[in-house]
Amino acid sequence: MVLTSYINKAIDFDEENKQLLEEIISHGLSLGADFVEIFLENTDNISVLVEEDFITSVSPSFGKGAGIRIFKDKRDGFVSTNDLSRKGLISSITQAIEMLDINSTTIKRFEGLENLRDYSIDKNTWLETIPTVNEIGEKLLSSTNFLKKEEKVNVRKGSYARNWQKVIIASSDGTFAKDIRLHQTVGLNVIALDKQYRSSGSRRFGSSDSPNEFKNWNHEEAANEVLDSSMNMLYADYVDACQKPVVLANKFGGVIFHEACGHLLETTQIERGTTPFANKLNKKIAHEAVTAVDEGVSSGSFGHYL
Repeated sequence: MVLTSYINKAIDFDEENKQLLEEIISHGLSLGADFVEIFLENTDNISVLVEEDFITSVSPSFGKGAGIRIFKDKRDGFVSTNDLSRKGLISSITQAIEMLDINSTTIKRFEGLENLRDYSIDKNTWLETIPTVNEIGEKLLSSTNFLKKEEKVNVRKGSYARNWQKVIIASSDGTFAKDIRLHQTVGLNVIALDKQYRSSGSRRFGSSDSPNEFKNWNHEEAANEVLDSSMNMLYADYVDACQKPVVLANKFGGVIFHEACGHLLETTQIERGTTPFANKLNKKIAHEAVTAVDEGVSSGSFGHYL
């Protein structure tokens, strides 16, 4: 079977939209908002699933839309829409204002948007250079085929997901910027069986802003890691439930920290006072052994946004 990739032509969110965006922001401020932010995006996503020796799912998806957030005092309202016409955007920001029941005669001054800051330079060819569906399918099939070398493996799966996103942000403080973001993840999963023994093993790898990451992915090395993990667990003893000291390593340790603390550190949570971290700036909030840095500048990492 031959698979082909469909590439959605990205709509342009550039200088040509500046006047319209300034009008929408001015409209929100004229209705009493303290701050207005518009987030436009165009996305091209695909996921591929391989089970055993067959490609069982290829799921492309495309989308475009806008998110509009407005702030008034310590309250905020958010509305999203797929209608990017002037009428649709005016309607959305009006709805966001009405959500907060704003009734103010004070109008914030708006100097207009700054010159466009373009962070997408050298990224415009990414959508054409990332792997095709054929390349993805072939490598995933090679991966699941490699997992056959362990006869106790009963279930073999490989999956790939890609998110390409073109964004533009405009806000009432003058911010006007665009960027292209790319996330790719690939994973392998097995279930091993031997009489009454059963175990599973899995690995997932991800990258940001690295269009050739999947092409360079060493699937044999990844498959060996999954096999080693599943075989080690196959005959492992059960662990009694109890409290024990643990060590959180990088990568998944970051996920645990994110779920336990990250959401509570979000601006809206702190602003509303709905988090235990409110009013804790420059105060100790954890053990001295805990260090967390939110930097976003580690090239190629999944949270990288430069």
